[in-house]
Amino acid sequence: MNQIEKPNSGASFWQQCKHSFGTEADRKNQKRFVLWMFLWAITLVAAAWLLKGEYLQAPFSWLIAGVPSVLGLIGLSAYLRFLREADELVQKIELEGLAIGFGVGVLFIIGYQLLELVGLPAIPARKIGAVMLFAWVFGQVIARSRYR
Repeated sequence: MNQIEKPNSGASFWQQCKHSFGTEADRKNQKRFVLWMFLWAITLVAAAWLLKGEYLQAPFSWLIAGVPSVLGLIGLSAYLRFLREADELVQKIELEGLAIGFGVGVLFIIGYQLLELVGLPAIPARKIGAVMLFAWVFGQVIARSRYR
């Protein structure tokens, strides 16, 4: 039976994030997920920059626009593997983080649409995605703090 390793309560926040909860396999799967998401983020920024130039031919522009999505799907697959193979405590923390991120995202989308009706400018979808990602991370921090 694998032992759950909890971060040292005297460690800093960043040390706790680095060492995380769970087993060595959990950390390995999490690192794989983070690597794919890092690659996704880099290609997303690069593709946006290249596509703004408007000097690419159609086949190349479609290829460049599609690469981040392919890497994102690989990252999603790595995250699902991480969740499926994770220790029960890690799964619980991830689920709470996802629930908070999704909930905040839905409330933000619906609430902001009402605010647009009273005069706020429309918000791009990428900013809504950023709100959800930050809320997911915040939810994980909240959940981790409950199990220290």
